[in-house]
Amino acid sequence: MGKIHVIGLGPSDEKALTLGALEQIHGKGPHFIRTKYHETITYFEKHNIPYTSFDYIYEEEDSFDDIYKRVVNELLTESKERDINYYVPGNPFIAEKTVALLLESGVELEIVPGMSFIEPILGIVKRDPVEGLQIIDGDSFHRLDLDIHRDTMITQVYNSRILSQCKIAITELYGDNHYVYLIKDGGIPGKEEVAHIPAHSLDQSLSVNHQTSIYLPKRKDQDGLKDWKDLYLVTEALRGEYGCPWDMEQTHESIAGDLIEEAYETVHALRYGSLDDFIEELGDVLFQIFFHSQIGYEEGEFFLEDVITSVTNKLIYRHPHVFQGTSLEDNQWDRLKYEKKDIYSFSDKLKDIVGLPALLRCGKVIDKVTKIGFQWEEVEGILEKVQEEYCEVVEAIGEGKEHEEHLIEELGDLLFTCTNLCRYLGYNAEDILQQSTDKFIRRFEKMEDLANKRNLEFESLGLEKLDSLWNEVKENS
Repeated sequence: MGKIHVIGLGPSDEKALTLGALEQIHGKGPHFIRTKYHETITYFEKHNIPYTSFDYIYEEEDSFDDIYKRVVNELLTESKERDINYYVPGNPFIAEKTVALLLESGVELEIVPGMSFIEPILGIVKRDPVEGLQIIDGDSFHRLDLDIHRDTMITQVYNSRILSQCKIAITELYGDNHYVYLIKDGGIPGKEEVAHIPAHSLDQSLSVNHQTSIYLPKRKDQDGLKDWKDLYLVTEALRGEYGCPWDMEQTHESIAGDLIEEAYETVHALRYGSLDDFIEELGDVLFQIFFHSQIGYEEGEFFLEDVITSVTNKLIYRHPHVFQGTSLEDNQWDRLKYEKKDIYSFSDKLKDIVGLPALLRCGKVIDKVTKIGFQWEEVEGILEKVQEEYCEVVEAIGEGKEHEEHLIEELGDLLFTCTNLCRYLGYNAEDILQQSTDKFIRRFEKMEDLANKRNLEFESLGLEKLDSLWNEVKENS
């Protein structure tokens, strides 16, 4: 097997060729070039140096992945009996998929570096990459690739689809008026075009080609959109040496109830608040996750990334029809959930319903047993059960305080049966009780209004007068 010499042609014309590249060009061939659409190819032609390009493969294949794989296969075939030279634009180690595939193949390579497209672009925008720079392939761009805390260079913005996709993501995260650079043929004398424009104009300025890039400076404003890193740093500061005394003394246990509270407030905002209210409450829930993760990190227990990894792996595991190409099965979620926990008996499945407020837990248990047929066929059966449990509560009250445990048990049975009635009729007992509580508060508000109009001290009226106001408000409702 021969050796493949991989030579970088630099980003522009022959003036960017390195001495090492010139030595290979004038040395022993054969010479293979990924694409002849590069400024240095005129040097080969001017010096009558024969070469073979792989541009024909671009015409015959439908995807870049297929193109690159085929180019590599051709190179491996050509190098079976001899050494060959393979030329690529820029630097072989930067944004050159064929070189990555050659490295994976295990073939013997000798790399002759060249200047990449990065240096000319940095010269155009006059930015120092040491302050943070990420480079993204526009052909596989996703909005999550963007990092508002670092400069970003998006390469291979070679068509309007990629350009529009980048514009939408940039304007969402950076704002319409964040200035960016659109650079075409960067570093090529006589061809270079540069537009320094607000993000909303990205698709209204230059036409694009295979040598077009977007340079996106990081955001500097402190009042704009934030990302997860900002919340992480704020949480870290709150718990840090110069942080908030209250936040610094909290533990997992001391803030356990806050997570429940914030979750309920989020649901309330969803149902009754504005969109801004909902966003704010979702943020409060998210902060609780970050807060616990920061405590976990400080105690050497876990990282935020452990939390993200856990839920990501769980979702992938429980959705094989999405991530593994299998067919969706009945009860797939529960089956996979219980298999992971080694839960197989029905009673163990009921015991696994834990950690919820009582009404929610009761409802889930009822739903579970209903699925296997344990439910009244007619509503009259549940109504009779409600009456039965009510009578048992009355009897338990009559037994006196020395039988308090029995009374508590019967009260629980009555609540359970009422919850079952709600579920049977298709209602959520939690929601219904919330509505009744809201109605109760509204009536008390009207009672207080009446008392104020009559110059009465509302909180000192006593039961008889309060009851009279209650009945008055109820009659007028």
